[in-house]
Amino acid sequence: MMSIKDLASLTGYSVATISRVINDSPKVSEKTRREVMDAIRATGYYPNYVGRNLRRAETKKLLILVPTTENTFYGDVLRGAEARANQSGYQVLIGMTQNDADIERRFVEMLQSRQVDGLVFANTSLDKYDINRIADSFPVVLLAHCIDGAAASSVSIDNRQAAFDATNHLIAGGRSSIALISGSYYKAPSIDREIGYAQALREAGIAMRPDYLLRTNFDFSSGYQCCKKLMALPDPPTAIFCIADSIAIGAIKYLYEIGREQDVAVIGFDNVPESEYFFRGITTVNQPKYQLGETCIELLLEKIEDVHSEIRQIVLPHSLVLRGSTSCLSAP
Repeated sequence: MMSIKDLASLTGYSVATISRVINDSPKVSEKTRREVMDAIRATGYYPNYVGRNLRRAETKKLLILVPTTENTFYGDVLRGAEARANQSGYQVLIGMTQNDADIERRFVEMLQSRQVDGLVFANTSLDKYDINRIADSFPVVLLAHCIDGAAASSVSIDNRQAAFDATNHLIAGGRSSIALISGSYYKAPSIDREIGYAQALREAGIAMRPDYLLRTNFDFSSGYQCCKKLMALPDPPTAIFCIADSIAIGAIKYLYEIGREQDVAVIGFDNVPESEYFFRGITTVNQPKYQLGETCIELLLEKIEDVHSEIRQIVLPHSLVLRGSTSCLSAP
């Protein structure tokens, strides 16, 4: 195992300098700090650091990393998390990662240097190897997704089944030309939702069309542009499954502009507040957002109590909320 002496030999700095970096001393230059932290991340030294019980006093602060604050999905999630944290005397800090793994790693340093007691990753850009190195000795939880092979507790819905249910609803309503507007980030849930969509088509004997699958950002304008591309095809879809309500809003706006909103069925995902009030209402997959937030904190508190406690993967129920955007479907 890597020791602090090994790290000193590797970097060329003294043990005392390494210790100052770890303890966030102001006496260390930014260049030295950066080089030492790069070596720590590369070697996985921090697990040994924690293993020797060099732990500071509790901060009573928890850090939740979200890709963006613009997605209203996170509003109810964070409210649930904050309420549960407050019950146990903790404060919640929010970090915005902009879907950038390097930004996430810098936030992780707050956990490693004991500026916070635990960390929640909401739709992380890190891979299972990064997560496993951190989770081996620090309290972390995955929120709203799980990563195959990641040894970390998580809370989410069954994204594959939810996407299957949404796609199957379109099929049951008589549609066979079904497009999917997926995401270019939030990799784990996006992939699972694509798998659920493909499974529903396959079980219905409907061939997947590559030109019916687009990947984009999770915002209104991206949904608008993707819908525009789909409707320009020689054989445009008669139904569109969007893996986020923000994408669905943009898609419906374009359909309205070309006069097709009454005959192209659209389903979104998340059941954010806008989905109820936009246009005639968006049919969408509901995630229990407040409960997701509460549960992620409960799991994190378990890991703070014992970082080697049982890894739990909690799957909460989802539901399909029917609204006007699929009113053109025939009755199943």
